[in-house]
Amino acid sequence: MHAAKAQQVSDVFTHANKILAGILAISDDAIISLDHTQRIVVFNEGAEKVFGYSADEALGQPLELLLPESIRRAHQALVKGFGSDKVASKKASSRQPIEGRRKDGSEFPAEASISKIDTEDGPLFTVILRDITERLEVERRLSEMAQHDALTGLANRAMFTELLNRAISRAKRSGSAVIVMFIDLDRFKKINDSLGHDVGDLLLKEISRRFSGSLRESDVIARMGGDEFTVVLERPAESSEEQVSAQRSAAIVAEKLLEVARRPVRLDGQEVFVAASIGVAFAAGLEADADTLIKNADMAMYRAKQDGGDNFHFHSEEMSAEALGRLAMEGELHHALDRGEFVLHYQPIMRIPDGGLLGVEAFLRWQHPRGRLMTPEGFMPVAEETGLIVRIGDWVLTTACRQMCDWIDQGRAMSRLAVNLSARQFRDKGLPALICRVLADTGLPPDVLELEVTEGLLTGSPDAAFERLQELKTFGVRLSIDDFGMGVSSLNYLKGCPIDVLKIDGNFVRKLGRSSKDAAIAASVIELAHNLQMEVVAEGVETDAQLAWLAAQGCDAAQGYYFCHPMPAEDLGEPLRMDLLDAPPAQSSPAAGV
Repeated sequence: MHAAKAQQVSDVFTHANKILAGILAISDDAIISLDHTQRIVVFNEGAEKVFGYSADEALGQPLELLLPESIRRAHQALVKGFGSDKVASKKASSRQPIEGRRKDGSEFPAEASISKIDTEDGPLFTVILRDITERLEVERRLSEMAQHDALTGLANRAMFTELLNRAISRAKRSGSAVIVMFIDLDRFKKINDSLGHDVGDLLLKEISRRFSGSLRESDVIARMGGDEFTVVLERPAESSEEQVSAQRSAAIVAEKLLEVARRPVRLDGQEVFVAASIGVAFAAGLEADADTLIKNADMAMYRAKQDGGDNFHFHSEEMSAEALGRLAMEGELHHALDRGEFVLHYQPIMRIPDGGLLGVEAFLRWQHPRGRLMTPEGFMPVAEETGLIVRIGDWVLTTACRQMCDWIDQGRAMSRLAVNLSARQFRDKGLPALICRVLADTGLPPDVLELEVTEGLLTGSPDAAFERLQELKTFGVRLSIDDFGMGVSSLNYLKGCPIDVLKIDGNFVRKLGRSSKDAAIAASVIELAHNLQMEVVAEGVETDAQLAWLAAQGCDAAQGYYFCHPMPAEDLGEPLRMDLLDAPPAQSSPAAGV
């Protein structure tokens, strides 16, 4: 009986071992057993496939063969935990995410179950490990699908809301502006209904591509559903000037989106035309609120629809008027040159010691079609930002040089024509070629032309500015710094610049006799310029007392309303023939020298 019983038990164990061997063989999971010395004693076919080692290579090796050091330490901590008094059972298991390391050195994400069995010889550990690379990739794709629109690949409503809230959080910390745009396509429903949903889907994909290409990489665009899109822009807006700049930036972006939406789309063998209506909501810093921004942008979009579509509308009436006015000015400026609306006014520059006429400075004016004569302050920022200033500057330089040649031919005793260069003109790579061409075409002697730059241009990128000044100097022209004293030029930098003239800013001149500090600055500029072998011209002279003070300080020349207002060339003939120092002063104006 005992022998039969023993045989029966032996058969059960043999059968169980066969079952266990079968499980080890057919399992896709890696099954690894470790003895009490933490050496591998079981390494099934699944483990061979997962790790790339054969069983012969793995058996007898330590666990760190298969797991990176950091993960192995985590496993050792787990093993220690199993051995603590907290685990009352002789058996225990734990599941934890880990990283495995293949034979070729590559690492992969894995999920492992670790079991412990206490034996007389010590604890035995079994690790069942599964490669979860594919599962994580599926989860990633599902997550991406949950955040992106399936048709266009843009962010969806949920993702847009999350990104907008992040932008608002950043704005509340930095005081920057958050701008939300709500876009609805005009006439999309008619196209979708007449040509079918397949064509409609192709149209949405193309419009989405165009919208994305019109934005910065940092901007966010999403498809909210149907033919509705939303955009988030972040712009600096801590100061009032930056807020205005952010509003203008939003207007420019909106106009770009409208423009790309207007372009015909060729679908199914025919051209399809749509447009867009855009609502814009703006908030800065603590004012930002996601729900309010979206709602306001949506409301503004409906206003744009009501106005006929194919336009944008700010939620704030004030912002909308300002942005639309700016865009209107851009359009008017584009045509101003062709329509001959720009004119030049000239103001004499007088030598102080002998009262003789040194030359003139040219000032740009815009004879606006609605009757206003605009000074540069009213339109120059738009011209600079749009790049139109390069074409306008070309016209100014050419026209002024031709006029100066006419005056010289008439026998006018002038040796100086001063022309201002804007910041964008000064940096434009085509400026040297322009000057060379204008001098050649007009025949004006190079040393008659004086190019004026503001002090601020020299401090922003001093090395590039110095290189440009040296380049211009090779043409034989004169160079001057306008409005000197208002910036923070380094004297060390100034002494190396090829500058011929310093022009004292009119703000200092007008305060002579009233402000000892301004007088001290003006006197210092005169002395500094002379020590650097430069001439000094005082701007904004309006009174006898100012002129007398400048003469006493040895200032070389002056200009301002005391002598003559800037005026058209045809009206300047009589003043150019007069002894202007003996003429009665012109009516004073706070805009002297503009």
